[in-house]
Amino acid sequence: MNTVPPLNSVRVLEFGHIVAGPTVGMLLQGLGATVIKVEPPDRGDQARSMPASGSGMFPYLNADKQSLAVNLKDPRGLEVIQRLIPQIDVVVINYASGVAERLKVDYDSLRPLNPKLVYAQVGGFLPGPYHERPALDEVIEMMSGLTFMTGPAGRPLRAGAPVIDMTASCFSVMGILSALLAARVTGVGQRVESALYEASLFYMGQQIATYELTQEPSLPFPERGVAGRNGWGVYDIFKCQDEPDLFLAITSDKHWQSFCQHFGLTDLLDDPAYRHNADRVTMRDVLIPRLAKLLSGYSYEELESTLLRLKIPFAPVRSPEEVLSDRSTAQSFKTVEYQGKLIQVPSMALSAPWNAVQATQDQVRDDPAEGAALDTGTRRVAHVPELGEHTNHILRGLGYDEEALRELEQAGVTRG
Repeated sequence: MNTVPPLNSVRVLEFGHIVAGPTVGMLLQGLGATVIKVEPPDRGDQARSMPASGSGMFPYLNADKQSLAVNLKDPRGLEVIQRLIPQIDVVVINYASGVAERLKVDYDSLRPLNPKLVYAQVGGFLPGPYHERPALDEVIEMMSGLTFMTGPAGRPLRAGAPVIDMTASCFSVMGILSALLAARVTGVGQRVESALYEASLFYMGQQIATYELTQEPSLPFPERGVAGRNGWGVYDIFKCQDEPDLFLAITSDKHWQSFCQHFGLTDLLDDPAYRHNADRVTMRDVLIPRLAKLLSGYSYEELESTLLRLKIPFAPVRSPEEVLSDRSTAQSFKTVEYQGKLIQVPSMALSAPWNAVQATQDQVRDDPAEGAALDTGTRRVAHVPELGEHTNHILRGLGYDEEALRELEQAGVTRG
């Protein structure tokens, strides 16, 4: 069994900020790469100072990276990067259009220093008429139709997470891995580019194709009857006797038969008007209120036990903090030290021999309210770098002596 991470020998230089670039770096680090994060020495990644609901972004996306604080606008700072590039396999960048060229860290400037370099740009739009437009996650969600489908009619609503930034980052990682494989054969690197807009169109493909086929206007998901328009008769949220609410998805006739038999709905089971899913779609206006009344007479725990046994898809409707206290989710988290606290964040959504460092359920504290949901003493704690924490170590490896380090820092070129 191979327990060595696949990117164990890969070094990544991340010119990333906020979400997209740092997500690429996080994923590559999760695959075993060493990731050096380049940050401005005066303030670092803007995510470091995000307040309130944005405060968890930096520790989640940047744990276990190295921080190199260097001023790219100073020729001496650019020289640091130029000396480092021959030791780098992958450059990740999500600067706004034209910034990399202005700072001379674009692909054409760096390629002569390392012909095998893989250069990954995450931008707003792929090359074309929109390429130079500024973009943000929510801007793209609006433009692609995603917010239209998510919110109630006339009230477009963004997703509850930066899904477009992160999806574009996933496409970037695909491109990077493909380019690394090609470089092993050809000895030559390449530039790959992913973009938020095209990533969002990827999500909207089903809706666009459906319109092309039916020529019927799209309906936002919250509109009543939308489950039927999406092909399922029973696909809705129901109130229980207690919390949480229950999302129930009866997506096959076999599920329907099992459900009716258990809950004594023999009249529906025998009625041809409800026999097949397509039939139940047309009967939703009658069916859903009846099921709502039925299920409201049961506790969530009772329904959970029954639906698990019947193998019918369902889910509790939860907040993020409620997910954190779920004992069965413990293995999906990792422990990160940040600002003197041990916090839990989701780990790599991938199971493989080289990342089998998951917690077991018996490592969960009995009372998550007392602190983190996991017993952190049983696993390695990831470290979030301080701004410039690794600057001097990296520069020493490039041949800078102590006097040069002091001069660079005193001049504001670096921070160590």
